[in-house]
Amino acid sequence: MGLYLEQFVTSYIHSSMIYFIKAENGRVKIGYSKAPDQRLQRLQQNSPVSLSLEAYAEGNRSVESALHRRFKSQRLHGEWFDLSSELASLVQQVRDSNNAHILLDYCDTFLPKSDALRLRNTMDRQSMRDELDELDRIKNAADLETPIRNNRKARLDNWQKQITLGALLGKANLQVPEGGKNPRLLISHGKRDDWQWFQWKIEVFQRLGHPHSLARHGDYGYRWWSICHPVWSELYQICYPHEGKQITMEWLDRLQDVAWAVWFLDKGTWIDGNLRLNLHSWPCKDVSIAAEYFNQLDVTCRPEGLRVIDFTSEGTYAFFKIAAPQIPLFLKYRLESR
Repeated sequence: MGLYLEQFVTSYIHSSMIYFIKAENGRVKIGYSKAPDQRLQRLQQNSPVSLSLEAYAEGNRSVESALHRRFKSQRLHGEWFDLSSELASLVQQVRDSNNAHILLDYCDTFLPKSDALRLRNTMDRQSMRDELDELDRIKNAADLETPIRNNRKARLDNWQKQITLGALLGKANLQVPEGGKNPRLLISHGKRDDWQWFQWKIEVFQRLGHPHSLARHGDYGYRWWSICHPVWSELYQICYPHEGKQITMEWLDRLQDVAWAVWFLDKGTWIDGNLRLNLHSWPCKDVSIAAEYFNQLDVTCRPEGLRVIDFTSEGTYAFFKIAAPQIPLFLKYRLESR
C-alpha cells in the first residue's frame, strides 16, 4: 500500500478565507483571499524576506475589516501588523482549530452584539454566494472539458479506481438505470458534509460526468452522477456481486492507501480519541467482514452493535500510518481527534 500520489495532496481553496501570512521579521499580514496558498506565492515573489502561511479560516471582507480594527494599534502599514501576544494567540487558535467559524467566534468577544450579529449575517450570505459560484464553476468546467461519453476505449487509471472503491464504501453508489446496460457512478453530498471534499471527488471524474449532473437531492443536499459507461462495469461486478452492494474480502483486498483515505473522509469520525468508521447502511454481516479484514492486517478494531467499527489506539495509529499521507491538504484538520 505505497501508492503516494501528488494529486491527492494538492488542492485549491475556493471559499472566502482570512489568512495570516508571517514574515521572518515577525510581522503578520491579515488578508482576504479565495486562495491563500496562491496569494502567498505572489507575495513571496516581491518580498525580500521569507514568508509563510501560518493559518487561515473562513471569513469575508467584513471579518477582515473587523480584525484590522481590532489590531489597529499594531498596524505598521497596509495589512501588515506587529505580532502582539493577542495576535499570536489568535493565529495559534486558528491553526489548531477545526471550527470553521472560529474568526466569527473571536469577533463576538470584542464587537457589540448588534455588530457581531450583522457580521454573521453577512457571512451566511457570502457562504451561499460562494456555494452557488462553485456550482457554476464546476458546471462551466464540465462544459469546457471534452466528455468521454461513449468512447469504449476509455479506462479508469488505478488512482481513479482506488477513489471509486473507497467512495463506494462511503457516500457513492453504482447504479444501472432501468432498461440500461452500463452502470453510472453517483456521489452524494449531505448538508453537513465538506463542500470542497464533494467538489474534489467530482473533479476526479470530471470527464466522465453527465453534462447536467449536479443537482439538489431533496432536503439531503446535492448529488452528482456520471454518464453510463462500460468503464464502471468491472467495479460493479466486484462491489455488487448479487446486484446489491455487498462488502466482500475480494473488494477489500483490492484497497490501497488512497481508498482507505477516501473511506475515512466519507465515513470516519472520532470516539474517545480513536477512529470510528460508520457503517450504518451496511448489514451486520458486512460490518463483521470489514472488521475481520482490518484485524488480519493488524489494524486492530472491533465491530459494535450500532453498525460501527471502533479501532483501538494501536489500530488507529496503524490505519493513519497508511491513509494519512493520502488525505488532501485542505482536509488535514480531519486528522485531529475530538
